Amino acid sequence: MTKIKAWYNPPAGILVVEGDTFQFKEALKSLGFKWDSVNKVWKKDVSPRDVAKAVKEVQEKLGVKVYHEPLREAVDCLEYVSVVLQGVIMELEGNKMRNEVTKIFEAVDTAFKELREKINEIELSLFNVHVEGGQ
Repeated sequence: MTKIKAWYNPPAGILVVEGDTFQFKEALKSLGFKWDSVNKVWKKDVSPRDVAKAVKEVQEKLGVKVYHEPLREAVDCLEYVSVVLQGVIMELEGNKMRNEVTKIFEAVDTAFKELREKINEIELSLFNVHVEGGQ
């Protein structure tokens, strides 16, 4: 499975694609992205007016979800907490505390899924606001 992330940074007006992007090199070029060799990412300047269209093109052509940068950081943090809790559960094999930590993990995992759905809704509205606000 190819691991790539795409995200939009509104203050900078830049759409970024990072990760294992080699197989998408030509597709990214065709979408107007330029390779940033210092940061090892693909970047494209995108005005607030055009962000919804650019996001849709990236999602369709590359098959990836595009994140709004501050929300992307929140999702990354939540994913990290989930991984840490899974590790703690594994370490507690045979320990009576394992059931308690498992309950905590399940609660966090449920909250994470709900929050991720809410973040998806927020991102859609943010991109729509950019389009409407730019016209």
